[in-house]
Amino acid sequence: MHSAVLAFLLGAASAVVPAQLACGSPTDDTAQALDKLLASDPTCAAAHTRLKACAWGSSADVQFAAIMIRKCEQTFLSSLSPQEKSRYTDRLELCTYEYARQEGTLYISEAALCQADVAAKFSAHPEFARLPVPQASFDCSKATTPLERAICSDAKLGRADVVLGRAYAAALNEAPAGERPALIASERKWLKSIPAKCGLSASAPSAASIDCIRNAFELRFTALDGCSADDEGIAACVDAPDDAPFSPSPAP
Repeated sequence: MHSAVLAFLLGAASAVVPAQLACGSPTDDTAQALDKLLASDPTCAAAHTRLKACAWGSSADVQFAAIMIRKCEQTFLSSLSPQEKSRYTDRLELCTYEYARQEGTLYISEAALCQADVAAKFSAHPEFARLPVPQASFDCSKATTPLERAICSDAKLGRADVVLGRAYAAALNEAPAGERPALIASERKWLKSIPAKCGLSASAPSAASIDCIRNAFELRFTALDGCSADDEGIAACVDAPDDAPFSPSPAP
């Protein structure tokens, strides 16, 4: 889903970025120059702005993001408690988890830029460190359906639901207005199919059911992130058959 937006940003960067943030063309020399510029930026926010403007959309962004993240961490990491450091690590790991099933260097870039966003947010908003990663994409105290209770009963499945929720929100936000009703209907139909597909009942879910749900969620958020608005339609894209084998990814 984010590929179309990233491509637009890369193409438009020279037009909207101030001269002092001009990035040049992707060459080894430019990579070294960008490394130096990111290292010399005076603040975390400045380095984050440069990174987002100058991202290549390839695995090189891992290197660029690491420089920016180190700069940001200097402003907050030493002041975090052990619990807050764990929360920070949790959020970084969610970025890796979201793109774990994707193929191609664009998604390596997406994961790196996601982690850069986390570091920038912790730097700009210290209070964010006090907030744990949500147990699920919804309030588990209000879970009523077998699927909701299953999600809230397993930490790894809850993390998959959190990532699915944000991937769906991003897809819905980026989809053309005319395609959003179809995407909403597709998501509702898909969610409704999960209990029967994974053998859920009113009783406590089995380990096999939990694994089945997590695999289904991972395939779904991978599809949502991989489909873009210039496909045949976002809903048709995410609903296309997926022949990936059953194998849940290692969740954070």
